[in-house]
Amino acid sequence: SRLVALLVERAQQSPLLICLEDLHESDSASYQVLNHLAAEAGTAHLMVVCTTRPLDPDGDDDDLRRMLQEAHRHLHVHQLELSPLSARQTRAMVSSCFEREGLTDEFLELLHRRSGGVPLHALQFVEALLSRGILHEEGGLWVNRRVDDDDVPETVRDAIHQRLDALDEADRNLLGLASAQGVTFKGV
Repeated sequence: SRLVALLVERAQQSPLLICLEDLHESDSASYQVLNHLAAEAGTAHLMVVCTTRPLDPDGDDDDLRRMLQEAHRHLHVHQLELSPLSARQTRAMVSSCFEREGLTDEFLELLHRRSGGVPLHALQFVEALLSRGILHEEGGLWVNRRVDDDDVPETVRDAIHQRLDALDEADRNLLGLASAQGVTFKGV
């Protein structure tokens, strides 16, 4: 209650935006705070943006499902479902990552198919392929070598593991320590 009161008070002084990623990873206590915030924030200059994966009808997302149903009872709560990117949109997004690119249509089609049009997945796959040299720069132009299905990771988790496996032990240890600090940390 005190956290919600503090947020509402701050939002009355100055507009406040709160972004919460991967809501599906939260616990029931976090869902209770969000429900309380939804109930109290109707008149404050407060916007809370949450992201979550699509709910599996047969999954064990009961707490999240209940929290979303409860939150939707308030007129100021809205839910937007985003569609996956099309092949053309995936190409445009990936191309925007490079100043100049000459990526093949076959590569971009494979990337779209493997990512399912999910932007985060496509970008994680690009990062993994960059770290393995499958995507590389030649004379100021980013290109791909011939790519097989086996070159593009099956999942984002696989892409991240490939990148972590490429680090030496000291860097992996440092990353493990830094992960406990959060997104930003001091290297002391």
